Amino acid sequence: MARFDGTVLENICLWNSPDQNLIPSVLEDSGLKDINHIFSDGLDTMICEGGKNLSGSQKQRIAIARALYAKKAILVH
Repeated sequence: MARFDGTVLENICLWNSPDQNLIPSVLEDSGLKDINHIFSDGLDTMICEGGKNLSGSQKQRIAIARALYAKKAILVH
């Protein structure tokens, strides 16, 4: 999963406008429900290029959230 400079929310939604009705369920289903405990600034936490400031599990959770947000029918790991 490519990660780019930007916030956690921007990395989940990519170039789409955030859907505030969809975000809560995406966070819940991806294991990011307690995002304010996982990331210091919650969805506004900045991600460095390539996700250098993320752990492996944080990268995976964001990848899952991105797929759920995009409503992908199949997730491949």
